[in-house]
Amino acid sequence: MALLLYSAYLLVRETRALRILYGIFVLGVIYLIGQIFNLVALNFILRSVFAVTLVAIPVVFQPELRAALERLGRGQVLSSLRSSRRSTLEYGLEELIREIKILAKSKVGALMVFERSTGLKDLIDTGVSLNADLSAELVDSIFNRKSPLHDGAIIIRGNKILAASVFLPLTEEVEDSSLGTRHRAALGLSKETDALVVTVSEETGRISLANRGRLERIEVEKLEKKLKRALIKND
Repeated sequence: MALLLYSAYLLVRETRALRILYGIFVLGVIYLIGQIFNLVALNFILRSVFAVTLVAIPVVFQPELRAALERLGRGQVLSSLRSSRRSTLEYGLEELIREIKILAKSKVGALMVFERSTGLKDLIDTGVSLNADLSAELVDSIFNRKSPLHDGAIIIRGNKILAASVFLPLTEEVEDSSLGTRHRAALGLSKETDALVVTVSEETGRISLANRGRLERIEVEKLEKKLKRALIKND
């Protein structure tokens, strides 16, 4: 039943049908209250309304019902359940990759942390809480040199930027002494957690990926493939 109800929700979300369902639910609650307190006149009116509603539902929901039957015939209902979260996250990553290209070309420094199985709440609490949808425009505004959030890292969980201006633990154990603060911070966190950390150098515009204590310079196309492989579960 839960699966069927959630499937129905996916079919009507972001359509006017969802608002109509909310209205029917509110009428149902009022009818229940009328039954409890034996409000005869109210119950009579609501019964009449429900009778008309049963006739009106197929007419009002015609586009949604037609789409549902079509998708059911193509076997797409279950696949939409699996792909809903995946497609949202994939779109967010593609938006982010687009912005990373711009940051690298403009030599704007950036530090981005992708949370995986190890929780980063202790770090999130030290930054500026955002809990905003991942988008290229938001990332651009955060790392703009004039932004007060420019320094520090953003922490990303799924398709959300949870916090900005987060300062990460630095590592002193580096093979390359020329590495700057961002790269040391990326290495430091990747040694302590399973997070993926992306840096854009302010001096050279080069992109690097830190993973499990290793830092590699990486092309943006390869970075996109690695992030999708690591963060998107292929259920």
